Amino acid sequence: MLARHSLKSSLMLLLALLACQGCSSSMAVFHCEPGVEVNDGLELSIDLLVVSDSEEQQIRQLGDDWFYSDLRRSLGSRRTTVSVASNCSDKSVVVPQVKDFQRLAIIADYKFEGQGRDKSQMYFYGKEYWRGKTLRVKVFDRNLNISQGR
Repeated sequence: MLARHSLKSSLMLLLALLACQGCSSSMAVFHCEPGVEVNDGLELSIDLLVVSDSEEQQIRQLGDDWFYSDLRRSLGSRRTTVSVASNCSDKSVVVPQVKDFQRLAIIADYKFEGQGRDKSQMYFYGKEYWRGKTLRVKVFDRNLNISQGR
């Protein structure tokens, strides 16, 4: 039974690699700074998705309403959501690769307790910045710091 499961896993991995032959994978590595309470202690949702230029403009216009929008729901197949809590452990995710979409959007849904308002942080990058690279995302209390890794 174990050998059958291992063979199945190996075949799935091989198919995934063949499907992505010629494309370069990208990663985002999330890291919380030690001793920093993220998002006033509330769980932080961060979306990563690839978008067109016109979708980027729509997302910018939505601003803090992005996380509750029909547009966000409609782009679900191109979106990966990471949840981060204070004192989180490092997380790595594969950035969704879609051939015809060149822009990477990273959107964090910060909520400041006691202030009664949301404050989304939005970052947009062209393919030359992220495609085939590892992005390091440092998560702070009220913002993200995004840089290229090795």
